[in-house]
Amino acid sequence: MKGLSLVEGAHRRDFADVVWQIADKRGCDEVAIRYDCGHAIRADVWAPTLAKTREYGVGEAERRRFMQHSLFVMTREPGAPRVQITVPEGLCRLCARGQRQTLICGPLQMDLTDAPAAARRLELPLSSHAFLSVMGQVCRLPENLSTPPIPQGKDGSLKPFDGPPLPRESLRQW
Repeated sequence: MKGLSLVEGAHRRDFADVVWQIADKRGCDEVAIRYDCGHAIRADVWAPTLAKTREYGVGEAERRRFMQHSLFVMTREPGAPRVQITVPEGLCRLCARGQRQTLICGPLQMDLTDAPAAARRLELPLSSHAFLSVMGQVCRLPENLSTPPIPQGKDGSLKPFDGPPLPRESLRQW
């Protein structure tokens, strides 16, 4: 398994490329888990409401059309959970020694060093509003789209959706 080079700093990818990567590979370079051994592994980002990428061509215009359709589908019910980030349990998959430290999404970080939660898998459902506000911090959004404010908890950290994880049985990706 190859190590991940995080997209950090001033370099920002286009939102169409990020959404395409999430739909195609169930993850993106902008959302990663950092371990205390120094490795960073891409987190699983699951968005079942997104269309299949094979239904679109590979050109730039097709990616833009896919992005427009994704925005339409995700913002139909802005408060409903539409995206889930899954953090795997256990040690680093690259060296089998490191413990998970933080979940990183651009400038946002979530501490994962809780002793009781360190051994189990974390499933963090996000509403489409929270997902778009986080992605707006790390991607270039279209000019006609403004970034919604980031939903934060009392301590200033990112607040995921307050409900249960997304049900995998009843949802199917189109």
